[in-house]
Amino acid sequence: MSTEQAVRLLATALPEVAERSMHEGPDVLVCRAVTRGRRVVLLCDAPQRFFTTDHYTGHASVLVRLRNAEPT
Repeated sequence: MSTEQAVRLLATALPEVAERSMHEGPDVLVCRAVTRGRRVVLLCDAPQRFFTTDHYTGHASVLVRLRNAEPT
């Protein structure tokens, strides 16, 4: 299990990732997936780690479950 700070550092090191407060809760991080194609890959390959909600339909963003996030 990764710490919130470790995941934050990994995520914000990615191109085009910006951090901001969201209403998803402290155990969820919103990350831009760069393209919608990449978003689909993340959601399909690791559904225990990445998910989405209706709010993000049509966006190139994914939600990350921090409790399941691990550095790659």
